[in-house]
Amino acid sequence: MPKQWIPIVLALMGALLLAGCSQEEPVPETTATSAPPAEKVSLLVEDAGTSPLGTKVLDAFQERYGFQLEIQLCDPTQYTGRLQLALTGNEPFDLIETTPVLANAYRSRLQDARPLLEADAPEYLSQISVYPLAEDVNHRLSCFPTRIVQRRSDIAWFAHASLNSIPSPEDWSQPSSGKIGLSIPGGTEALMEAITPLFGGTWGLEEQDGRFSYGCTSEAAQQTAQAVSILAIQGVIDPSQAVRTRESWRRLIQAGDIAVTAAPWEEWDLLWQSGYRMVQPPAWSDAAALPAPAVLPQQWCSIPLAASNPEGAARLLEACFSQDGSTLINYGIEGYHSQAAAGEDGTVSYTPLAPYDQAGLWQAKAQGLTPAILPGRITAEEAWLSSQEAAQYTAASPRVLTPVSTLRLWNPASAQRVEILENDLLRERQRFVESLLSGEPYTETQWQEFQANLNAAGLEQYLRYYQTKG
Repeated sequence: MPKQWIPIVLALMGALLLAGCSQEEPVPETTATSAPPAEKVSLLVEDAGTSPLGTKVLDAFQERYGFQLEIQLCDPTQYTGRLQLALTGNEPFDLIETTPVLANAYRSRLQDARPLLEADAPEYLSQISVYPLAEDVNHRLSCFPTRIVQRRSDIAWFAHASLNSIPSPEDWSQPSSGKIGLSIPGGTEALMEAITPLFGGTWGLEEQDGRFSYGCTSEAAQQTAQAVSILAIQGVIDPSQAVRTRESWRRLIQAGDIAVTAAPWEEWDLLWQSGYRMVQPPAWSDAAALPAPAVLPQQWCSIPLAASNPEGAARLLEACFSQDGSTLINYGIEGYHSQAAAGEDGTVSYTPLAPYDQAGLWQAKAQGLTPAILPGRITAEEAWLSSQEAAQYTAASPRVLTPVSTLRLWNPASAQRVEILENDLLRERQRFVESLLSGEPYTETQWQEFQANLNAAGLEQYLRYYQTKG
């Protein structure tokens, strides 16, 4: 390089160095910080209507609280057997829907949930403290209520919109062309639980003035048996009622192939969406539906010993019962599904926003509102009825009585015996109703044999367990 260029090059290098010093130090490249992985919690629950997964509200719930929910649904008619397999097979569910009887019978396979709930869900425990917890004699918590529902009724009758009015039972000999006359989701038990109250009784266990009795031994149950037999002979009742699954019933409803049905709340959205309307229950002579009982916990759960994430199950309960979680589940995303307004007394109320204020229950369920299979306190179901649905609900006054859900606590040996007796009595009930659906004429001898079979299956001992609490 010629000597005359050296000063020029040095000057340029100095200028470049000074310019570099005047700029900000380059930020080293770093890996983007990702959110902590979602906490997996698995649940085994009865299939209860619209699935909440993959919906706007439930997606928001999982994202807000950091959960990845894995929910397995089981048809209600098969749930007891599925639950027993889950308990004896040590399947790694974190939370299983159960009953106090089953929980105490299988308590050796269930965790004592009290330390978990006291440690992680104190608010949850305080909210359910008005309901008895299923503790055994050693104060070991094996079962606890996880879904509290506040509504006026549970089961209502529907007719297809093509019918001018619900046919009276006496006129059901000619069902609508191409339609099954009567099909009720839930097998033979659901059929009798829906019809027996129309004769002034119940089909299952009932309590009055501290005395327990078995509804299917009553005069109302006998009248129901006669009516069911007549409907079966006339070809009105679904020929597959005894074995039809909830899912196959839904397919028939969507196709409009059922004339009349009675269904629990979680199926009402599907019925309205499929062109059915709520109607007054059918009437036999002077029979009238009984008023519904006080609302009790709709869902009980336990935490298995084999649970992969029992602490996560407790945190899920806390999230569902928290003020924020409860508001999200009941009223959805504020500003999108509903609008909050504070009253003069400081209480906050929520008003559904358009289009959800008139979209109807089916659209609310499709969004994930008031999900039928998650824990929590459900208070806003009626808020999501459209004006037409609300008018039907008021006019029909659904008030069909459901079986009494009475909590009794026994030691494990007694609980196991009660479970065996319940299964034996259930089999006798199912056999009897299946005989009514066979198309053969009902006889008094048939009823007497049914009562004798119930007694042979241990009915007296079963009632004694409830009466004496073990």
